[in-house]
Amino acid sequence: MYKIARDPRRFRMDPKDIESAETLRGTPAFHRLKKEFTANPDTVQTYQIKHEDQSDPLKYTMVITPVSGYYKDQVYDFLVDIPLNYPYDPPRVYCLKKIFHPNIDSKTKKVCSHTFGLQWMPTYDVNSVTAAINNLLLEPNFNEPLNNAYISTFKRTTENEFQSDAFQEMVNNEYKANH
Repeated sequence: MYKIARDPRRFRMDPKDIESAETLRGTPAFHRLKKEFTANPDTVQTYQIKHEDQSDPLKYTMVITPVSGYYKDQVYDFLVDIPLNYPYDPPRVYCLKKIFHPNIDSKTKKVCSHTFGLQWMPTYDVNSVTAAINNLLLEPNFNEPLNNAYISTFKRTTENEFQSDAFQEMVNNEYKANH
């Protein structure tokens, strides 16, 4: 059962009801998400979506393979966790693969982007989230890093050097040293 809060855009669910996937399928967040996936079939083809946990239809894995930049031709899985108050609250995004990136927290795997942070707007959708992740993979944001230790490595390295096997081995060693 939904209980409308003072702000009509927000609703609350009884915690007992959250256990049921069927209940989640009845939420406004689920209906908005379903509409976004079916409304723009052409844009969905730029990435792959996996719904691995059928008990939680508001969580899915997005698989992205950048076509250029530091991470060119590498496959990355991102967990996208849609909150019940979506689209008024932004999704939480986590990188499921080990990655050397200034905007991805190496411990929590949380992805930091203005799009699904303070600048989130209810008019944004799944395609906005995908574009933000793609942009971070194509052009890491060095001005607001989560990992300051990685910045000097990125600034002194070209994309071609970054993609070389020797550099990737050095990155892996540096990643291991920081964990």
